[in-house]
Amino acid sequence: MRLCLSIYTLIKATSVSFTPFFAFTESEISAILFQNRLLIIVSIASIAIAALFYAYYTQTLKNEQRLSAYISESEQRMSALLSNLPGMAYRCRNDRNWTMQYVSDGCLRLTGYTREQLLQNTLISYNDIILKSYREEIWTNWQVKLSRHETVEMEYEIQTKDGKTKWVWEQGRGVYDHQDRVIAIEGLIIDISERVENNRNRQLAQDKLSAVLRSIGDGVITVDKEGKIDFINPMAAQILELNSAAIGERFDDQLTFLSTLSKQAVESPVTQCLKNRKVQSMQQQMTMVTLQGKSLEVETNASPLINQNVIEGVVLVFRDVTSRLAKERQIEYLSYHDGLTGLYNRRFFEEEIRRLDMPRNLPITLVVGDVNGLKVINDGFGHPTGDQLIQSAARAIKNSCRNDEIIARTGGDEFAILLPGVGEQEAEKVIERMRKNASESIIMGLPVSIAFGYATKINPNQSIFKVLQEAEDRMYQSKISDSSTSRNQTIKTMLQSLFNRSPREEAHILNVSDICERFAIAMGFNRDQIIELKLAAQLHDIGKIAVEQRILEKPGLLNDLERIQMQRHTETGFRILSTTAEYLNVAQIVYDHH
Repeated sequence: MRLCLSIYTLIKATSVSFTPFFAFTESEISAILFQNRLLIIVSIASIAIAALFYAYYTQTLKNEQRLSAYISESEQRMSALLSNLPGMAYRCRNDRNWTMQYVSDGCLRLTGYTREQLLQNTLISYNDIILKSYREEIWTNWQVKLSRHETVEMEYEIQTKDGKTKWVWEQGRGVYDHQDRVIAIEGLIIDISERVENNRNRQLAQDKLSAVLRSIGDGVITVDKEGKIDFINPMAAQILELNSAAIGERFDDQLTFLSTLSKQAVESPVTQCLKNRKVQSMQQQMTMVTLQGKSLEVETNASPLINQNVIEGVVLVFRDVTSRLAKERQIEYLSYHDGLTGLYNRRFFEEEIRRLDMPRNLPITLVVGDVNGLKVINDGFGHPTGDQLIQSAARAIKNSCRNDEIIARTGGDEFAILLPGVGEQEAEKVIERMRKNASESIIMGLPVSIAFGYATKINPNQSIFKVLQEAEDRMYQSKISDSSTSRNQTIKTMLQSLFNRSPREEAHILNVSDICERFAIAMGFNRDQIIELKLAAQLHDIGKIAVEQRILEKPGLLNDLERIQMQRHTETGFRILSTTAEYLNVAQIVYDHH
């Protein structure tokens, strides 16, 4: 409408009466247009300018409307963003109170105070909310950063309206005028209490873990994904003689692993774990060797450290079990071996009988041996000498057998030998070697004597334990036939040994024997009585074989302990002589002679 009015006004101003175009001829119209061409051009230009102006005005109005909508939307987004922050945005003066000129709505959730209470220090200044121990440090830090036009970033504690303490993180910058003067500070303050608490708890957990790793009795070593050591706990350092110089070195360059059984080098559990990405648990299988050559048996457990399916390293926990395994082996050894001779014991022997009792091992010969004169030796010379007798017998038997043949001490003075694949003829040769080797061993002037018996299993249907019983029966038969002669010889040897130790005792016994014989004749004893009394006189001090030589040869009076030992010689003599039926009557005379 405005455009039409403008054109009408312009035509009216031309002083040409308005006559409709249809009233003119074509030539008249052309003349009119020619006469008024300048006015028409101006009019058309004015119309175009008006149109352009109208279009510009319309577009500007639309742009202003869109800008206003955008600003409104941005303000809404900014308001929503600030309200959702765990803190507040602010603008304040650079004064000691940090006088707030603007704070976002988050101030209430952060401090407990409303915007109205904080602005212009109406109720409280922000400086009063900061804990006193931080105020001076914060002020100084701000002044230094403002002078350098740098951003300030710091963490400190504040006290909220309800008295609680919070950790906050602040970041801000100064606002400067054209003269480079600070006119304000703008920034953001965010509640980081949860993060600080989490960090504190995480640090506490790490400290506890570190304390545990440093105090436990197991060695702990951690390596990175390249197999380089990055942690060694004190126990590992002590056991392996490692120091801080090992940190950063390749684990496999510091330690070598061997198979406990084969003693061959094997891949370390750390390397296996890095390859397989699985826990490597090995018990009683590994021997660890240090650069210094120290070798120890270990139980190990290697666990991968995996982060988002990427292996970052390995934790190796190990325990030195060298002493424990040695004790276990010792216990196992003792459970199958005799402590005095080192031979196998009855338990092992019986297990081996069952294990080897198979047709492919036939014939199987079982040999049983019993040491002659052990009781006499124990009574006469003491149990240590008796132990020497048993050990000598064990050596004689062992030296007569092959390494794969099973030899056991099955009782106090009894031995058993298991000979798989050995028949009777070969067994007799083995027994003859054992007798010969035994006789060459001398204990207290006496050759070692062993009674043997054997039996052979040749039929798979035979009971192996019945064969063993048969061998024992034969051994006892042999022992009965030899025992009297053996014991008599032992007693005579013991008496001669006493004479060798103390010539004075020999003279005394000969003198007493002579007196007894003459006394018996004077009393009218018969021949047998005289012989028995003379024999008793010859043997009455045989128990002194158990008395220490220094006591026998002592020139002066005996003390109480020495006297007690000397008085016991009658009991010892009785025990020695009562082992033989031939000396049984004489044994009682010897016991009663003091």
